[in-house]
Amino acid sequence: MQRIYVTILSIATIGYFAYTVFLSPPDLTGIDLANSQTVGQDILVLVDKLNQTRMDQSIFTSPVFSSLKDNAVPILPEAKGRPNPFAPVGVDR
Repeated sequence: MQRIYVTILSIATIGYFAYTVFLSPPDLTGIDLANSQTVGQDILVLVDKLNQTRMDQSIFTSPVFSSLKDNAVPILPEAKGRPNPFAPVGVDR
C-alpha cells in the first residue's frame, strides 16, 4: 500500500514540475520595456542621420571619375545540377 502512495506522489511531483517548466506561460514581469524602446530609438536616430547625409553630385562629372575602368570578370554559365538534389542517385525526377 505504501508503494502505491509513493508512486502516486512521484507521478504528481513529476507532473507538476513538467507543467511549470514546459506548459506554463512565461513570466514577463522582469522584462524592462523601457530598454527595448531605447533600442528602437537608437535605430530611428541612425536612420535620421542617414537621411540627412548629402552627397556632392559634381563628383560624377569629374575627369577622375570618368577615367575609371571596369575590371569586372564575367561570370560564365555553368551546367545545372540535378532537379532534386535530395532524391536517391539514379532518379532524375
